[in-house]
Amino acid sequence: MSSGPLARLGPPLVTFVAGVGLGELAIRALDVSPLILPRPSAVLAAALAESASLLPALAATARAVLVGLALSSTLGIAAAVALAASPWIQRAFYPYAIFFQIVPIVAIAPLLVIWFGYGSRAVVAAAFVVSVFPVIANTLAGLLSVDPALRDLFRLHRASGLAALWKLRLPWALPYLLTGLRIAAGLAVIGAIVGEFVGAVPKAKVEELFDAQFRDAVPLIPGFAASFLSHPTGELGTVRCRPWHLRGRVALIGDAAHAIVPFFGQGMNAGFEDCRVLDEMLDLHGSEGWERVFSEYTAARKPNADAIADMALDNFVEMRDRVADPAFLLRKQVEHRLEEELPREYRSRYSMVMYGAHISYRAAQEIGEIQREILDELCAPLASATDLDLGKAKRLIRDKLAPHLARQRVSLDY
Repeated sequence: MSSGPLARLGPPLVTFVAGVGLGELAIRALDVSPLILPRPSAVLAAALAESASLLPALAATARAVLVGLALSSTLGIAAAVALAASPWIQRAFYPYAIFFQIVPIVAIAPLLVIWFGYGSRAVVAAAFVVSVFPVIANTLAGLLSVDPALRDLFRLHRASGLAALWKLRLPWALPYLLTGLRIAAGLAVIGAIVGEFVGAVPKAKVEELFDAQFRDAVPLIPGFAASFLSHPTGELGTVRCRPWHLRGRVALIGDAAHAIVPFFGQGMNAGFEDCRVLDEMLDLHGSEGWERVFSEYTAARKPNADAIADMALDNFVEMRDRVADPAFLLRKQVEHRLEEELPREYRSRYSMVMYGAHISYRAAQEIGEIQREILDELCAPLASATDLDLGKAKRLIRDKLAPHLARQRVSLDY
């Protein structure tokens, strides 16, 4: 009997052609609606007509499948080797490997989007989660099924554990591993497709967004949709650390010490202030050595860096959640009126941060806390900013804010 390529590929090809042909005839004979079951010929025609968009999409899915399968193969084999190393490790961690297989991917996929963001990373993660268990389970079964006589032979020759793993256990487990990889390959495709349903952003959606919101910019950005999809959404973060220096050898400055979420350029301004203060400390303590300079620099800048980090987060939450809140808008209107009526006695925290160059971030934060208490009391009975009791406002500012400004020697006359 021939064992060439035709003998191997002929039967499945004949079956496929016969099945497609019979399906085409049956659908035509029964006049089945294309909404329920389209004809194979119609599917082929649509695929050819949309090939310009389908082929790149197919390539993106294939990449996600291959990367996910590569990760599940690599990490799955490593996990199986670790589990096979000790019965205790196997009892402790194998149930969690089973968990990946039991929990439906549609339940985990939204979490993957939250963790990895929209785009290819979430799709790869979905492919990995679905396909890793067969690799672990089959490889582990192979590693644990080594012939006891061969194990005894390796012990007799005093082979090391690594030698036994490399020359006996892994070769013995290879058939099991290949079976696991065959199963994982199909599951990786399923995982990638589910991941794309949940976490992928269709090109058409990107084009629709740009056409609605940035139509004038579209002609200036060739290939904007592909560029958008290939650059996942970034993440905002805050850096807080201490100390900022290692003895007298190195010191952190700028974002390396205190990165913040966007706040009208204040992150860059804080970095410039670091440079100014460090220069001042060199003038004051340069003769005492770098460790003293760095210590004084950290002591002077750390409180202000923490303050601007807190205020940047406050501003981010306000912009994200509160700009449409009537109570928030009323407070802003009242605050704006106070600034207009009492410019030397009251400046908003935003104004102090943006325009009060002589006011430190820490001082602006502390003043802002007092202002918050004043605004709470002033706004409680108000329905409109026009109803503001300026006499009451002046008394509150005189009793609560002015003493703090005097103690801190802060002037709002700028």
